[in-house]
Amino acid sequence: MDSLQPVLQPITRVWRGLGRGQQIGLAAVAAALVGLLFIVSTVGRGADSAIAYSGLSNDDEAAIVQKLKDAKIPYELQDGGTIRVPSGQLQEARLATAGMGLGGKPAAGSGFELFNQPSFGQTEFTQKVNYQRALENELARSIDQMDAVETLFASQQQPTTASVMLKLKPGKHLDSAQSRSISNMVAGSVQGLKPQNLTIVDINGNTLTPDDGAGSTSGLSSKQLETQRGYESTTEHNLQAMLDNVLGPGKATVRVAAVMNWDQIEQTDETYTPGDPTKTPVLTNHAITETSNGGAAVGGVPGAASNNGAAVPTY
Repeated sequence: MDSLQPVLQPITRVWRGLGRGQQIGLAAVAAALVGLLFIVSTVGRGADSAIAYSGLSNDDEAAIVQKLKDAKIPYELQDGGTIRVPSGQLQEARLATAGMGLGGKPAAGSGFELFNQPSFGQTEFTQKVNYQRALENELARSIDQMDAVETLFASQQQPTTASVMLKLKPGKHLDSAQSRSISNMVAGSVQGLKPQNLTIVDINGNTLTPDDGAGSTSGLSSKQLETQRGYESTTEHNLQAMLDNVLGPGKATVRVAAVMNWDQIEQTDETYTPGDPTKTPVLTNHAITETSNGGAAVGGVPGAASNNGAAVPTY
């Protein structure tokens, strides 16, 4: 202490020479500097580390800590079963504990200890979400304590849906194959999205979604819809071209909504053919039968006289 006297005496004289307000202001500045240094050191330390594990049970946390010690990886324990490690050794830490086969049960996430952290600046919506998370995790922890329960998972999954709006070229339309290709391509690019949960429409509100071939909500099959749309598109194109020639391009817009008659007529034809395909079938057949009764036939040599019915002389 004696060695510090030469340093402390000038500071003490200056402090005593200050007024009451000056002393309070200087104390506030000193406290602010200390707080700033603490924040900088905390942020700097957090920036160099990353969360390797969170929501661990006590048994799992102890086992992981021992494994990190064996691997000589620095670590930091935080509330809620969280373990932080240096950012550069994050993957190494996870690989070191990947095949541990930890005993005990997987712990649920943080419960009401979520509210132990400062909540300044949080919105009311964020606080409601955190309360819901905390309540779910507390229930999960309570159920997880039962010996017969190995693990639990409860979540309400909402199906992923999406919609695609297309602007088609004038006079063009999508057939079923093209619509199905778009549907499959979009569904394959979005995780959890099924083609049947994707809606395709054009800018006019017309549905272009391909059906499954069993029929649409209008009662038409995919082939019938494709035929109807093709007819509408072709008619629109022809009418639009005609009006553009008469009125000028862009002076008129044509939209065709066709109502097609899909009634089917059943007709039965009976055709008779001869047994022998080489013969022409008989169209008309007439049968005539004649029967005659008379005396002996006239004898002699045929000639003109006999043919004329004259008497034949005898000698």
